[in-house]
Amino acid sequence: MSEGKPEERKVLVLCIDRDNDIGQKTGISTPIFGKLEVLEAATRLAIADPEESDSNAMFEAIRISEALEKEGTNCRVAVVTGEVRRTLDSDRKILKEIAEVARGFQPTETVLVTDGFGDEDVVPVIKSNLPLTSVRRVVVKHSRTVEESYIVLGRYIKMLVTDPKFKKWFLGAPGIAAVLLALAPSWALPVFLAIVGLAAVIKGFDIDKAIVSQIRRISTSTLPAPIFVIEVFSAISALTLILVGGYIGAFRVWVHYPNKVTSLATIFANLSLLLGEWTRQTIDAAAVGLSVYTIGKLVPAVYMRSEEAWHYMLWMVLIFSVHPLLLGVSGVLISVDSETLHELLEYSVQALLTLLVASSALYLVRRVALGSKGKKGKNEKSKGEFGRTLD
Repeated sequence: MSEGKPEERKVLVLCIDRDNDIGQKTGISTPIFGKLEVLEAATRLAIADPEESDSNAMFEAIRISEALEKEGTNCRVAVVTGEVRRTLDSDRKILKEIAEVARGFQPTETVLVTDGFGDEDVVPVIKSNLPLTSVRRVVVKHSRTVEESYIVLGRYIKMLVTDPKFKKWFLGAPGIAAVLLALAPSWALPVFLAIVGLAAVIKGFDIDKAIVSQIRRISTSTLPAPIFVIEVFSAISALTLILVGGYIGAFRVWVHYPNKVTSLATIFANLSLLLGEWTRQTIDAAAVGLSVYTIGKLVPAVYMRSEEAWHYMLWMVLIFSVHPLLLGVSGVLISVDSETLHELLEYSVQALLTLLVASSALYLVRRVALGSKGKKGKNEKSKGEFGRTLD
């Protein structure tokens, strides 16, 4: 009886250009499959940009494949790319091209060759689609002389100034600081810190991505025009009310307490008073803005008969319940005394009772509505079964 042949060893040497320098600088479409094709692409990329590290990674992939072929291994070289902006769409493009390469060769092993500048972030994607066995990082050697060190440093400075991924932080942030110092020296530091903090909050909590997601959702909405207009108008109105209310609140704080906002030190020394006054001046506009936004979400939910309508009703109750509570908190922050504490407790109990009563009422109404709907469905089902029995 003949024994089964062992599985043939098939090695794929894969090179990844995540930001698609190949396509941008040579116009070559990907995936690139085959040693001669990869050699041509690497040569054209090196001619177009001799300082590009991806061409060195491609040459290294060819060298590894030739070494494996000398050992008698069935080996292929391939190059896949993403997009200029390293977003989710870029990783999807890489995944699609990897799947295309795998279908054409079906390797038993994969060697990943990378220049080490962010391309290794897609290693989990590769592992889920190919049998990854090795990662080869290509680092270009430089002379240790002082002259060439200055050349390398100059190249990196040029990259910080010209590369879109780096220049907005390397040039943009210092530029904002310089403008603020020129226009308002006394307010430059707090305003600059506020801008940097706001940018950190937006990027840290992915607020920019959430806004883009909402814009895409609205642009692809299938709601009727009047409902769509209500949703968009309520969102814009709510944002305007909250921003304008916050600005007016800050302006009134400055009018009422001009001596307490003269410097950063005086602001921190009177932070409780200023925060309480700002809350008292802003809370009404914020409550109205949040209510408008919630109504704008409630109307489409009711129209679509979605379960989310109940959630938005509870949000309305929560907004009006918390409003008096925050007024009491602002009073405590402005001046802490027994009368203010009594007022805070009174508002707290009032808000809690209102929230409990309203939540219970909405829950009972929802149960009754769902119960009647279920009973109606059962009656219709029983009538249908009775009719089929007669037939």
